[in-house]
Amino acid sequence: MVKVKGNILLVFIMMIALSIIIFSYLSLTTTRLLESGAKTSGSKAFYVAEAGLNKAIWYLNTPVSQGGYGSSWRTSGTTQAFGGGSYTFSISDTAVPGEILIVSTGEVGSVKKAISQILVAGMPGAFNYSVFGNSNVTIGTTYNIFGDMFVNGNTKFSGSGTAVNVYHTAGMTVTGGGVDAGVPATIPTFPVLDTVYYTNEISIAGGVAVGNRTWSNTTVNLGGGTLYINGTANFSTVTFNGPGRIVATGNITFTNGPNSCNNEKVTVISGAGFSTSGNNTRLNNFIYYGQSSVSLSNSYSGTGNIVLSNGNISLSGNISVSGLLYSKTGSVSLGGSSYVTGSIVAATGVTATKADIAITHDNSAFQNNPPPGFPASTYSPKKGSWQEL
Repeated sequence: MVKVKGNILLVFIMMIALSIIIFSYLSLTTTRLLESGAKTSGSKAFYVAEAGLNKAIWYLNTPVSQGGYGSSWRTSGTTQAFGGGSYTFSISDTAVPGEILIVSTGEVGSVKKAISQILVAGMPGAFNYSVFGNSNVTIGTTYNIFGDMFVNGNTKFSGSGTAVNVYHTAGMTVTGGGVDAGVPATIPTFPVLDTVYYTNEISIAGGVAVGNRTWSNTTVNLGGGTLYINGTANFSTVTFNGPGRIVATGNITFTNGPNSCNNEKVTVISGAGFSTSGNNTRLNNFIYYGQSSVSLSNSYSGTGNIVLSNGNISLSGNISVSGLLYSKTGSVSLGGSSYVTGSIVAATGVTATKADIAITHDNSAFQNNPPPGFPASTYSPKKGSWQEL
């Protein structure tokens, strides 16, 4: 009887011990599973936060017309679903000009992970080249080009000149001169000028009394205002006192120089074409916009000039321009003795087949005088600023 009781007690003790082992194993397994689930959710939340950060950068660097919000967009909190969870990001300016802070929080289940990144504003990539041709580029006669070129097409050199580096898209060629630098690590895209401001100004000019206007041997005092002409406008041997704007629905011409200014910023907007001719025209800090074309000829010089056109831009004669030449849908052609300091950006290529030209890249020649509608700055991560919060 005592032996049976002892066996029962032993079995009972063994069952308790086994139960403890099983319970401990189940508890450990459950804990490991919970920890594994938490780690998995944490990893997912981290990658969701990264996705939110990348989406915020995409919104900033993409124009509204292409689905983004543009470089000026800021938000205190934007939430979107992603990868079985969601991310919420904020975009705010820092105390440092040109820098912004993005904070992105990813959430999967009840697990959250937050990261931050500082971005630095920079010029669109196309403006980092002396010549950006979105199609073929032909350079001839005598040329001196200082600063890399990028051509989304074939590049042909003839004549003699400096051995400039030419970057291009895959499959394109560089012949006759220059240095084939191949495909760049980051391929720049063509920067699109927003012309709404200019077309609105031209529409306003269309609302004033119809009539062509001429100014000769006089001073035009703009006084910070706008001179609207519903027709053509011709300025001959004129001194401009800016700042201000000149807007005409028809052609605007500067003829029979000298024409000069007091170095104040003046914007000239033509609903047709803009052109200069004559000698000794010297105009600084001018922005020219020609809806159909822009032509600078004879003897012209200017610093801080922004030359914009929906169509073609041509330089011929003895031309010296410090600034930007930008054609939205056409080409830029250089003739005579053309000297450009800044950048040339053209939608359908650049030609300089009968010219003694010099092109020197210098962003500072135009970035301090940006015109309305100027392609937005792009943002890139500041080195060493990424961190997990």
